[in-house]
Amino acid sequence: MNLFIAYIRFFLLMASILPAVRHVLHAQDSLRPEPLVSGIRVRSVATAWPGSVRLARDPISGDLYMMAQDGNIYSVASPFNDTTRRFMYGPADHGLTGTMGMAFAPNGALYILANSRTGDSNSAIIKRGDPQGSGSVRTWTTVARTEPCPISNTNFDHSYNAVAISPDGRYLYFNSGSRTDHGEVEDNGGKFPNIREVPLTSAILRVPADAHDILVPADANSLLSSGYLFADGTRNNFELEFAPNGDLIGAENSGDRDDSEELNWLQEGHHYGFPWRIGTDDTPQRNAGYDPSKDLLINHASYAYMKGAFHNDPTYPIPPDSLAFTDPIPNIGPDAVRVRSATDGTLKSATADAPLATFTAHRSPLGLVFDGAHAMPAEYRDDAFLISWTDGSEKSNDLLTPMLDPGQDMLQLRLRKIGDHYEAASRKIVRGFHLPIDAVIIGSKIYVLDLGGAHMIWELDFSAAGAVPAGASSGAILSRPYPNPTSGETRFVVSVPGTQRVVIEARDILGNTIATLHDGIIAADAPQWVTFDGATLPDGVYIITARGETFHRSERISVVR
Repeated sequence: MNLFIAYIRFFLLMASILPAVRHVLHAQDSLRPEPLVSGIRVRSVATAWPGSVRLARDPISGDLYMMAQDGNIYSVASPFNDTTRRFMYGPADHGLTGTMGMAFAPNGALYILANSRTGDSNSAIIKRGDPQGSGSVRTWTTVARTEPCPISNTNFDHSYNAVAISPDGRYLYFNSGSRTDHGEVEDNGGKFPNIREVPLTSAILRVPADAHDILVPADANSLLSSGYLFADGTRNNFELEFAPNGDLIGAENSGDRDDSEELNWLQEGHHYGFPWRIGTDDTPQRNAGYDPSKDLLINHASYAYMKGAFHNDPTYPIPPDSLAFTDPIPNIGPDAVRVRSATDGTLKSATADAPLATFTAHRSPLGLVFDGAHAMPAEYRDDAFLISWTDGSEKSNDLLTPMLDPGQDMLQLRLRKIGDHYEAASRKIVRGFHLPIDAVIIGSKIYVLDLGGAHMIWELDFSAAGAVPAGASSGAILSRPYPNPTSGETRFVVSVPGTQRVVIEARDILGNTIATLHDGIIAADAPQWVTFDGATLPDGVYIITARGETFHRSERISVVR
């Protein structure tokens, strides 16, 4: 999303004067994120260095590292608190500023990616810091650099950012964001006539992790023949992460139009549609006679609209007939799946019959992590977790159409791989971050770098989540419904330790059964999502009961309007 990049630049500017306004931010220290399900404990572990945009864990020392765009890198040692924060490296060590990507290899090598702008062009530079002995000293070498490509000199210059190391440590993957909002001409005041996207933009690139001073070419044929182009048609994957099975997953930002944000399984040689498609929507500027003033998915106060990026464009290129697009991962929700109708502008939530590809527009998904160590409690085990940058509520002032889907939260993602594709279900489990930008998972704890508010690193401890109350049967879970209170649908999860018949009912406060939500077999350790719809019920409190052969659980839901 374009304003995500603009916001980062604004907060990095503010970082230079942050000490002078620390007393203002101090008042927000108590505004900690709020768990929406029982058992998650939240604490602040350190004050983040101003302007930090990346968080990573050294697999050798176990320390957390945070990196700012000015090139400064700090560590926070276990047990993670402000007293253990120390400066580690800066431009005097590795020679880089404009740093936006950071990742550790399994052997402890530290990779950082920076943007280097010269005049009206930009290049990526990637350096590797190899540890020397048991200390913190590193030897820095250049892994790769890209040939320059033209910038648009707009908020659409997403540049190079995310970095990921393959689980075997052999390859480094990095994201090159788009230079346009949706494939329009961005000529930088006439300096680059008729230039839209170029071969080095809107793509995922790959180089050997042990390389030395590779030059990644800007020519399309050379880029392809060299093997450095891994995947194409990705607008801006600010987040790249390997799933436990070795699949590369990217979280992608859409543009100023209300097209869905994407979660993609990134595969070699695949094209993900940009600029001809965002989410599963065709870019309307492809259509003859397009009139953006009548496009209900565009806020006329948005940067792209006011700049004139949306317009009738008879020269907009058509995709090659041989080009096949790979769809984003479909998501059934129940959360972060708001979609706006292009015909009447109304909002609704996606369903299992009509899933969204993948998240509500303008959420800006970031900080993707996986429970690769299988260390989470049963309700979260083997799942992924994702934070979102923007507010997205009616009160938000982001100059994009509010989707009435408040963000700045954490989602639990249940990803299922079925043959050659994934499916997702997302549930909001924590809210109340300010501008969360990156995350790291360590066992049953997730650490979130929050760029806004008091600029904290937050620890979310899941170790007590799903704990069975004393005297209760072991292992069965009925999660807390969300949203709660609700004026319509709310969802929850039922999980059982042994395959058995389970009856799930909704009752009023007098104990009368008003709906049977499930009556059938639930397999062991195969969590079942269940929906309760209170849209037609009177305001009041309702009881959800789940009973099986070995357990009985209940939760309350409040219906209010």
